Amino acid sequence: IRYNWKEANCVSTVRVALNDWIRRLAVDLYPLVVCGSARGHLYLADLEQTSTGKDSTTMGPLDCLKHVHASHLEESVDVNETPPDLNEALEVLYGNYDGGGVMAIAVKKDWIVSSGREGGVHVCSIV
Repeated sequence: IRYNWKEANCVSTVRVALNDWIRRLAVDLYPLVVCGSARGHLYLADLEQTSTGKDSTTMGPLDCLKHVHASHLEESVDVNETPPDLNEALEVLYGNYDGGGVMAIAVKKDWIVSSGREGGVHVCSIV
């Protein structure tokens, strides 16, 4: 183990390129991957599929569900319905740097469940 940790030659490739910050990643369906972004989008991509472009192995996502979760808390939460300690609790749970968007992703068979800082849960399936 020590040799592999200190001396191993790792090969790294970029298989998916997105114009967004990835917050969460689920690889339960490899080679399919589900990415949750800071903008609140869910992306589905195939890590083994490659681009047909010249000298490119990077692909975009196969599909994108936009604005599933709020990128900022203020976008979707009614101030009158917000519990008084919500912002403080979210900061304790996620820290100062986790931003908004998708906070958790779980995948089971063809079901994708995600949650965001707004407190919502979104369930969808891959068809």
